[in-house]
Amino acid sequence: NQVVSPNIFQNNIQLISKKSPILSALLSQVSKIGIAEQNKNGETSVQINGNFILNKLYPKAEAQKRIESILSQNNSIICVFGLTPLYHIECIREKFTGKIVVYEPHAPLLKTVAEVHELSKILSDPKLFIGANFDELSKIMRHQLKERDIVGVYGLPFYTQYFPKECAQLTQFLDDEIKAIRSSILVKKEHSKHHTTHFLRNLPYIASFPTIENLRNIAKDIPTVLVGAGPSLSKAISFLQEFQRNLFIICVDVAVKSLIKHQIYPQMICTLEQNDISWRTLQDLDLENSFLAVGESANPNNFSLRTKGKFIILQENHDFIPEFAKAIHHQTIETCATVTSAAFQIAKLSGGNPIFLCGQDLGFTGNEVYHKDSSFRETEVIEKKVDELSKKNSFFRRTCLSCC
Repeated sequence: NQVVSPNIFQNNIQLISKKSPILSALLSQVSKIGIAEQNKNGETSVQINGNFILNKLYPKAEAQKRIESILSQNNSIICVFGLTPLYHIECIREKFTGKIVVYEPHAPLLKTVAEVHELSKILSDPKLFIGANFDELSKIMRHQLKERDIVGVYGLPFYTQYFPKECAQLTQFLDDEIKAIRSSILVKKEHSKHHTTHFLRNLPYIASFPTIENLRNIAKDIPTVLVGAGPSLSKAISFLQEFQRNLFIICVDVAVKSLIKHQIYPQMICTLEQNDISWRTLQDLDLENSFLAVGESANPNNFSLRTKGKFIILQENHDFIPEFAKAIHHQTIETCATVTSAAFQIAKLSGGNPIFLCGQDLGFTGNEVYHKDSSFRETEVIEKKVDELSKKNSFFRRTCLSCC
């Protein structure tokens, strides 16, 4: 990544070749990767693999000319293919108030160019984000993209000419990534709306039932099993049937049907679901010997279920809930908005020891999403959608795996 005059590089290689032909050959390959040159105006142009990224004689003027079209659009984020000696980034910064995201596979080389030619102050701009690969680019976009952002894409002629395949892949990647991020934002907004509505409807129940703090040490030193709805639950069924009398079983809502079908009755059921899928399944099951722990914003119909007793879960990660809990002198728990996390916190609170996990493999094990008898598995809409999307869209499949 050293930036030097090509003549100095070649002269040194010739000198070294007399002592070490192997080292000379290696240096010859390095010299072909990147060379920076200055013109008579003191402007720097860079060669990568023997090709100039910008005009050799007038790189700054070319950069200014190239960015005019994209600056005329109403963008709030500009994605740039290529860092170059930063002239075009400098031009964008001067006229653009939004965020600049740069994809540059040769980032170390070009950052060195910037440092040598006193342009490195541009790299410290808090509006500038540089990714050297798709993973880095994905993290940047997920942190920076907002719902109403308009993204403009700007590709330097050098990159589109010499890396057409990579540019096409990058364009598709950005398109998929932006769609996925926007979908996630919409889901979060919808979730937030239901959270507030259900919380208000649940206030009378929150006032009537104890919180899960009252479960402290109820299973102290009893082997506790935390049951999820993953496909591997099938392997644990026979064990649970044989030893259920010696266990404290905590089950997530969508897995309850799988257990009761095999005459396994959990002492504790946990639900955070805002929709009615799990509730509709639970209402047809015998739950009179089970306690039910219900999230403060879960579907209000859960409180109509006939159970041994009910407890309220106040979630740390939900909007205003921490302040609400403090006002009524109750504690919250960190659930990460997942029912399994909530169930695990209950297992710890209850004093279970040791704590075992089963059915927690929600990652397309054997191309199955959930255990065959779970509530979600019986929902045809979900099953068909997952099958359809995972076949058509590899990004959807990656997203499912990361979420689960």
